[in-house]
Amino acid sequence: MAVFSKKTAKRMLLLCTMLATGIAANGQEENIPAFSKIEAEALAPAFRESVEQEGLTQREVLKSTDISQTLKGFTFDGKSLFSSFTEGPKAIPQDGIISTVCRLLSIYISDYQTSDATGAIRIYGASRRARQTYHFEGEIRIKKVIRHYFGGMGADSASNVLIATYQFREDPQKEGSGVYSGTYAAQINTDISYNYLDNTIKREVTLDRRENSSPYYYNRCFVGCWTSYATGVSLPAIWGDDRLPFTSQWFDVGNEHLVPAEEYTDNEWEEVLNGSRLEPYYNEDGEPMGWRCKDEWWTKY
Repeated sequence: MAVFSKKTAKRMLLLCTMLATGIAANGQEENIPAFSKIEAEALAPAFRESVEQEGLTQREVLKSTDISQTLKGFTFDGKSLFSSFTEGPKAIPQDGIISTVCRLLSIYISDYQTSDATGAIRIYGASRRARQTYHFEGEIRIKKVIRHYFGGMGADSASNVLIATYQFREDPQKEGSGVYSGTYAAQINTDISYNYLDNTIKREVTLDRRENSSPYYYNRCFVGCWTSYATGVSLPAIWGDDRLPFTSQWFDVGNEHLVPAEEYTDNEWEEVLNGSRLEPYYNEDGEPMGWRCKDEWWTKY
C-alpha cells in the first residue's frame, strides 16, 4: 500500500489507534463508541492527501503532477470504474469495514449515469451491514487525476490515479439508515484510439488492473464515514477491491489478500472467510467458469 508522508502517517496513527481500541457493548451497533463527526470525516482528507502524494502503490514516488486539464474531452468508463465487477452471470460486491469494531460492510453498485447537469456521476446500489440491506443513491464527483512518476525505467515508471468525492444516501424511511461520504481513488488508464472507418478519435478513462495479482493490491477505494440520519453519529467506513488502506497494522493481517485479525472474525466475516457465500457457476458444457454470490441481497427490498 501507499507509503505515507510523515504528516499523514502521524494522523493515521492516531486514527487507527482509535479504530483498533473501540469495543462494542453487547455487540449492538448503537452502543459502539463512535468517532465524532470531525474525527470520522478526517479519514477522507487524510486519504486524499496520501493519494495525491504517493498514489496507490508501494513504490517510491519521484514526482506527482496534476494532469486533470489534459483529460478534457475524455469519457469515463463507469462500468469498470464504479460498478461492482461481474464474475460471469453475476457480480460480487466489494467488502470493507464499518465502525470501530470492524463489522463487515458489503457494497454493491448496480447502476450509474455518467454525468448530469452538475457534472456529478449518479450512483445506485445497496449496502449490507449487520445482516441488513439498505438501498442507496447518490453521486461521485471527480476532482482531479494525478500522475505519479516512480523510480526505475519502463512502462511501469508512471501511473495515473483518479481522485473523487462521494456521497451515497440510503433510504431514510428504513430504520437504521444513513449517509456514506468520503474520498474515492482508483488507478486508471487513459486510452486514445482512432477509428479508421469513420475517422473519429475515442478518448476514454478506464480502470487500470495491471497490478491486481500483486500481494498488496488495492484499488477503487472508498474511505470516509457513515453518518446516521436519526442520531447524527458517524462511524468510519472503508471498502474497496481486495486490501483496505490504513488497516494493515491492526485489522488486515493477510499475507497476500485481505484476512481479518482473529478478534474481528466474528463480526459477520464468517461467510467471507470460509467461502460459503459463493458458489461455482458452469458454462453450458458443464465446465467451471468462476464464482458468484449465492444470495443476491442487493436485489431484495
